[in-house]
Amino acid sequence: MEDSGRRPAMAAKVTRVAAKVTQTTTVTRAVATVTRAVATVTRAVAIVTQEAATVIREAVSDMGGGYSDIGSSYSDPAITFLSF
Repeated sequence: MEDSGRRPAMAAKVTRVAAKVTQTTTVTRAVATVTRAVATVTRAVAIVTQEAATVIREAVSDMGGGYSDIGSSYSDPAITFLSF
């Protein structure tokens, strides 16, 4: 019987393929988890950046500088102070 020799080889091959599928699934899940984590960090950085921009805008406004509504001139109190 030739077929009896093939069964253990086929069973071993099926086991190897199943192990690779399991490994691939594990890697895919890990990549998905990392992708979600990166997205979360990206959102957090965007929020912090937006908050920092608001703080800087308010600080510049409180210093008396800021962008002029007329034209494109910019008034910076530090430069004004240094150029007297």
